[in-house]
Amino acid sequence: MELTINQNEGFSTYIIEVYAIVTLTGDCINCTNNQSIDNYQEVFEINSIDPPNLGNPFFFNPAYGSTGVSNCDLSLEQSFDSEGLMFGPGLECEHMITFSVGSSALDANYEYSWSDWSYYIHWSSNPVETH
Repeated sequence: MELTINQNEGFSTYIIEVYAIVTLTGDCINCTNNQSIDNYQEVFEINSIDPPNLGNPFFFNPAYGSTGVSNCDLSLEQSFDSEGLMFGPGLECEHMITFSVGSSALDANYEYSWSDWSYYIHWSSNPVETH
């Protein structure tokens, strides 16, 4: 999931808080009666731009995280990995935050489905004087 904050010329952007959540459900399609657990559910909660990997879900090892990049006038670009004052105060910019959860090693005995993302970003935009 990618979210974009547009910054107008003459303004600065300060990201105060980021939150995103998504759920992965695994329904067993090749389980036998001898198995005690048939289905799994894992919730991924991201509460900062650079969230910690808090261990692995029970049924796979995820690629889990987020990235940020600011693209501004004059072909200026800078990556960011935390909340706070964004790059390019006073310039026209797009600040993009990408959240991702995924894996290339899912168990073939399960059928997986993802919920929709729920998310919000709290930021402020303030006028700045440029010279």
